[in-house]
Amino acid sequence: MKKLQSVAKPAQQTKPKPKGDMKTTSVVDYLKSINVDSSMTNRKKLAVKYEVKNYRGTGAQNTQLLKKLSA
Repeated sequence: MKKLQSVAKPAQQTKPKPKGDMKTTSVVDYLKSINVDSSMTNRKKLAVKYEVKNYRGTGAQNTQLLKKLSA
């Protein structure tokens, strides 16, 4: 009987998080720079994921979301 050789699979490479425009103060511009949907619907989903409470797109909330996204 032939012995099966164990073939080691290469470790899956994780895709590095894209670095966007780190100089922008706009969450929309940042999302566009990393090719992510910047619609209000998607920003609300991101806000839930990054724990920005009651996201309505105010300036303070956008700043908070931008800091969490670009960290």
